[in-house]
Amino acid sequence: MKVLLIDDQELVLLTIEKLLIDLGYLVQSVNNMAEGIQIFDSYEPDLVITDIDMPVIPNSTFEFKTLDFIKKKSGLEVIKYIRLIKKSPTPIMVLSGNKHPDMIASAFSLGANEYMVKPLSLNEIGSRVERLIGSANKHKPVKTAVGMIQKSCVGIVIPFNYKPGDVVVQEWSQLVKQNLNYHICLVNYNLEHDCECNQLEELKGTNKRITVLNFKEAVTKAEAIRLGVLYLEEKHQFDFIVLRNASFFKSLGSVKDAIDIALQIDRKYSCITTAADSNTHFFHKILQKLYHRVARSLNKQLNYFQQGEIETTVFSIEIVKEVFENPFKADSNFQKEIKQRAQAYSN
Repeated sequence: MKVLLIDDQELVLLTIEKLLIDLGYLVQSVNNMAEGIQIFDSYEPDLVITDIDMPVIPNSTFEFKTLDFIKKKSGLEVIKYIRLIKKSPTPIMVLSGNKHPDMIASAFSLGANEYMVKPLSLNEIGSRVERLIGSANKHKPVKTAVGMIQKSCVGIVIPFNYKPGDVVVQEWSQLVKQNLNYHICLVNYNLEHDCECNQLEELKGTNKRITVLNFKEAVTKAEAIRLGVLYLEEKHQFDFIVLRNASFFKSLGSVKDAIDIALQIDRKYSCITTAADSNTHFFHKILQKLYHRVARSLNKQLNYFQQGEIETTVFSIEIVKEVFENPFKADSNFQKEIKQRAQAYSN
C-alpha cells in the first residue's frame, strides 16, 4: 500500500516517512503542495497525508490555474484537487498544527477523512493510517512507535570550538533522537582544526537532523553564529531558531526544558539562563513556578529568566532575518547586541 506525504517541514517528513516505512507502507514524500498534486496522478496512492499551513513553493514550475493558489492553508488545495477535480475517493488525512474550528470544518467539508492536530504521538498516526487503509504487515506484530510530532519545528545553533578528541557525538545524536522536532546546527569557529574527524563524518552521514558548518575563511564566534542562524532561516523549515551559548551538554534535559518554557511563553524573543549542571526534573519545576509567579506580576510580559550560567535564546522565525541580517559590531559583546536587536523587533 502506498502513501503520499505532503509537508513543507523536513523534520516532519523524516519522522512520518520512517514511521510508515517501519509499518510496511511504501511512501512518497514531497515538501510542497504543487509537487504533491503533480505526483498524485502518477503515484496513485492509497492514502494522502497533507499539512494545511504550508506555502506554495515560489520557484515551483507547476501551475494549475483552476485552483485558488494562496500562500497559506494550501493543504486545502490538495483536498480540492483530489475531491473536486479528480473526483477521487482516495482517503485524505490532514496532519496540522492549525486547530482553528473554521479550518477543520473547511477540511472536512471539502472531503478530508481525518484531521489530526499536532502535537500527537506516532502511535496515534500509525493507528489512524491503519484504520483508513488497513495494515501493511498483516502477518507481523506491529512495532510500538516512540515519539511525538510536535506543533513547532526548532533549529538549534551551537557554537563549536572544535579541538581534536573533544567530540561527543552520542550527546548530540541523543538530543535529536529524543526530540524529533529538533535540528542541530554546529558552527565551528576554530579554523585551526577542520571538523573532518571520523566521528563527525559519521554523524553528518547518518543523521539528517544534524548539520556541521565549517567556514573557508576565518570568522569570529559572533559571525559564525550569525551565519549558522541565517543558514537555518534560509531553509524555511523552522518555526523557531534557538541559540545555545555553550558547545557542551552537561544536562541535555536543561536544553529541552529551556526551549519548552520559551515556547510556552509564546513570544517572538525569549532568553533563558540556566545552570550548566542543573538537575532536569528539579530545574523544570523551579522554572515553571518562577515563570507563573513573575509572569502574573508583569502581566505576562516576561522574557528573561536568571537561573545560572548557560543562555538559551529562542527567536520566532518572524524576526530572525531582521536580527541577524547585519554583522555584529563587536565579537566580545555580540550577545548583548543580539538582545538589543531582538527586543527592538519583538516589541
